[in-house]
Amino acid sequence: MFGDKLSYADIVTYGFYMTTLVSFAKFRAEIVDIIKPKLTPELVKLISVVESDPLVVVYILRYFDSTGLAESSRILLTAAGVEWTEEHPEWPQEKPNQPHGRMPVLIEKTTDDSPDFVICESSNIERYLARTYGFLPVDFKQAALQEQVRDLISDVNGLFTSYVYCQNANDRAMLFAKFESLLDTLIETQTTLLKDNGSTGRMFGNSLSYADIVAYGFYINILINAAQFKPDIANLIKPKLTPELVKLISTVEFDPLIEKHKSKDGSLVAVVSV
Repeated sequence: MFGDKLSYADIVTYGFYMTTLVSFAKFRAEIVDIIKPKLTPELVKLISVVESDPLVVVYILRYFDSTGLAESSRILLTAAGVEWTEEHPEWPQEKPNQPHGRMPVLIEKTTDDSPDFVICESSNIERYLARTYGFLPVDFKQAALQEQVRDLISDVNGLFTSYVYCQNANDRAMLFAKFESLLDTLIETQTTLLKDNGSTGRMFGNSLSYADIVAYGFYINILINAAQFKPDIANLIKPKLTPELVKLISTVEFDPLIEKHKSKDGSLVAVVSV
């Protein structure tokens, strides 16, 4: 579409038609017969050129063998339909070899002999993937509306982490109270967005978004993974979940773009439905 090399526009166009003509056929068998006649010779040629392009991007995601801070990135990689694998470095032996001495780490490799692109910090990785593969709007203001919800999730996670590692009983109680209060704010914020978007199970628009993915990632962590630190946490949080959030969880988990994603913690729908 632009210039003489593979472009972002070429890639997302190919991804769109791959999803529409292949993945969506599982839900509406005649969709291929409806759309194929609409494709112009130019679009058919673009699909062929992109599919045979020698530049292939593959990813390696480094993290512990648990959901944790990497779950949303796993979902984004799966939804993008790209080739990726996961590594679980020995810890803390490999800590000095990671950027910032932290994980998750994302490594982007290409077949054109370019140097590896390596980034870290969970929300940074998520945003890079979300922008690259169209799960965040191009418009900065529209993207900021989704990113501010992600930042609120980070603050909630931070309070729970502080609670887990605090040794003083009084301080732990205070931290958990702050966590619950901010969690209530998060739930109220997400529920309002869902209602304002027509209670469709999506926060923005009518397709899977960055805000939807990170919300799902957050709840699978806090309702399942966090039980190793506070066994009764699911019983405390589940009553707080609104019908709109329960619908979002189901909508994301059954979205055709991530049907190949198998969380290490199992089905979140099964947990919130009990």
